[in-house]
Amino acid sequence: MATKMCEEPKDAEKVVHVNLVDAAGGKQRQNVKMKQCVIRVTELGIGIHFAGYGDKCSDDGCGEPIYIEFYDGAPRVYVWGDINQEDPTQKISLAGAALKLRKDAIDEDATVRG
Repeated sequence: MATKMCEEPKDAEKVVHVNLVDAAGGKQRQNVKMKQCVIRVTELGIGIHFAGYGDKCSDDGCGEPIYIEFYDGAPRVYVWGDINQEDPTQKISLAGAALKLRKDAIDEDATVRG
């Protein structure tokens, strides 16, 4: 999963560099802090690296503390929220977010009234 972002991109990879605005910056745009983010996309998954952050098993400046892949037919998000922990601190399956599981708002209203 978490691989070194420092490696040169392979032919099947796409790498996007973006600067993210600190959402806590509020209306004071002149003082807003930017954080460099690198998104690496391969056929196996999507890794997200933030400057100054990483995971236990990667070299400094190379880690991907967020990784997304398909697992057992659904997207799964892995988060390494603790630099000192080798395993992800969260594994979130998005199976419950499938569009086919959405309940129709009209059916819900009828059930409440019925």
